[in-house]
Amino acid sequence: MPKAKYKKRKDGRYCANIQTGYDEITGKRKFKTIYAYSIADLERKKADIIVKLEKGILVEDKGITVEQWANKWIDTYKTGKSYKTYQMYDNVIRNHINKELGSIKVKDLKQIHIQKLINDRHAIGRTRLLEQIKITINQILESAIDNNLIYKNVCRSIEMPSKIKKEKRALYDYEKSSLKKADLTLMQSSLVNILYYCGLRRGEVLGLTKNDIKNDKIDINKTLVFEKNKGVIKPMPKSEAGIRKIPIPKELNAILTPYLNSINTLYLFTKKDGTIMTESSFRKLWTRIINKMNIANGGTDKLKTITGLTPHVFRHNYATFLYYAGIKIKDAQYLLGHKSVDITLNIYTHLDKENNETIQKLDSYFASQN
Repeated sequence: MPKAKYKKRKDGRYCANIQTGYDEITGKRKFKTIYAYSIADLERKKADIIVKLEKGILVEDKGITVEQWANKWIDTYKTGKSYKTYQMYDNVIRNHINKELGSIKVKDLKQIHIQKLINDRHAIGRTRLLEQIKITINQILESAIDNNLIYKNVCRSIEMPSKIKKEKRALYDYEKSSLKKADLTLMQSSLVNILYYCGLRRGEVLGLTKNDIKNDKIDINKTLVFEKNKGVIKPMPKSEAGIRKIPIPKELNAILTPYLNSINTLYLFTKKDGTIMTESSFRKLWTRIINKMNIANGGTDKLKTITGLTPHVFRHNYATFLYYAGIKIKDAQYLLGHKSVDITLNIYTHLDKENNETIQKLDSYFASQN
């Protein structure tokens, strides 16, 4: 009769020892003892540890710091994610977690440490950043539990501060005026006026080709994203709400037609050598546009009269156009490329409130004149 592979202990459990490596000083073998109430469960635990050993993610050092484990965690678990997702985790770890919590040992990390980090970053006013910090720390600590570094995730009961709602704005009147007066090149004028008259996202504008402009409409079917400064064109999924056709107003057509006739590149907006825009080249282009608008508004290199003007401000401005033009919610949702009608509804509701307040102020004023 063959000898049993595992012997049952008095407490009803089975146990097994697995070699995890060698002691760096003595050279003796190091073992990890695991327990289970069934042989099947014990074998499963053994297999899991062996896989982790092969991947180099089994950690026996209980003195490992948050920074050491966070860096090991992202290299092990997040390298297969998309560039944008990996960059999000990397930014949170380098600029927030490691800076504030990095020197603390994982086993000594307390809820109050994490709560203080969240509260301090709340002052920045970036709600999404707070969510990313919590998500990242939570995943890091869950993996620490799986690797037997800790037994409790102190991030689970963290309280998130109330959201600071960032006020969206449209273009100010002086910005609209300076846009018309600014000494823009044909390319610069075409870029900002597509934003102005069509409300496209930055990536949608930079991804446009000549083939996308036809029958007095702009066909939105792809976007340009920046990965390590490099511009990468990505098609939108067929289910993506961003795929749409935007009508070209006559005012825009008068600007766009001569520009299309003047270029010999496929993409509408490129670097000087005709290649796809990079993040740095777009930043320089946008800075030149704002500087020219600033000068047209009476500013100088030292006196900046136009600040905080981004492509997204033009997009919100387009949403206000749709509202005041009486475009229905569902039609506005399509033109703006919103996945949910709730996003469009929030904009319209906000503008409704502003409009009502304006009417009330006017009524009060005229009543006082009688």
